Amino acid sequence: MQILLKACWGAGGWKSGDVSRADFEYARARGLMFDPLTVTHDAPVIRTIKIRDTLNTNDLARAFLGSLSTRKYLPRIC
Repeated sequence: MQILLKACWGAGGWKSGDVSRADFEYARARGLMFDPLTVTHDAPVIRTIKIRDTLNTNDLARAFLGSLSTRKYLPRIC
């Protein structure tokens, strides 16, 4: 956790993320850091449309209303 904080957060806020390769590998192996990912605009839009087309509107509405009283998030659907 210290590697992540040292690399990405400072007194002035978010930093560039400079960290040694050894520290990065250590933190990545523990699920605290990950390889850089570049996503185009179209990729999440296409994925969202595909997910939307598989949803049942009644089930989604019921899950949303249930989450209001239980304060639980909607189940992960993707």
